[in-house]
Amino acid sequence: MVQANQPPEEYRAYITAPARKVASPFPDGKLVYDFVFKKDRGKWGTWMDLIDDVALPSDAEFYKILVPTPDSTRYSYLIDALVIHDEPLLLVGPTGTGKSVCVKQYLVKLDPSK
Repeated sequence: MVQANQPPEEYRAYITAPARKVASPFPDGKLVYDFVFKKDRGKWGTWMDLIDDVALPSDAEFYKILVPTPDSTRYSYLIDALVIHDEPLLLVGPTGTGKSVCVKQYLVKLDPSK
């Protein structure tokens, strides 16, 4: 039987740090997927908190514009984390959901010398 606030027995061998209490719980009706942990502040924030307010260039081509949404921000964050740690990545989903645009936008930001 699992005790309250304790991990299942099979995961305990992998947990090396002491438990910490979460200072700010999620708002009612929200899920863990709606938030990102901001290490610099030690708090949970929304995905939209990661977006910088930058105006679009006037010569931007329409098909290359990606309007930041919580989903596109989450995808970019996950792509970055997986690439940094040399982990494989496969994006799946219906046509028109921005998978290719997210990947292309990420690749353009990479250092071409690497």
